[in-house]
Amino acid sequence: MTLSRFDALLSEDEVCRRFSALVGARELRKARQNGEIAFVSGKKGAVFYHPEAVAAYLSRKETVCQNDFGNTGDTGLRAPTARRGSMPTGTTSESETLVADHLARKYSKKPETSSSPSSVRRTRTGADRQTA
Repeated sequence: MTLSRFDALLSEDEVCRRFSALVGARELRKARQNGEIAFVSGKKGAVFYHPEAVAAYLSRKETVCQNDFGNTGDTGLRAPTARRGSMPTGTTSESETLVADHLARKYSKKPETSSSPSSVRRTRTGADRQTA
């Protein structure tokens, strides 16, 4: 083992800054505490990582796509050949008609008849009531 190996150490901040889209300080600290990544302790609690240790940790996070239909090997899965016919989610035409009818009845203006006693009572003023 040579001392030059320690020249390439990366601080925790450097790792987080350089690979910010892949790992954060909290995740790195948790991985260190769980023994998932090798590290070197420095002065005053500083933590450093060998580039190889960071690369090994990040490699374990890699995921290979399992649904690659372009693969020429036989995986037992077949690409869909035709789109399935199905009704779109939501309402059916019958329920749409029922809802439309209900809303039309609810919000349509009802014709007022001037001969009904309730309409006469609403339109009288205080002076009309005294004369009637």
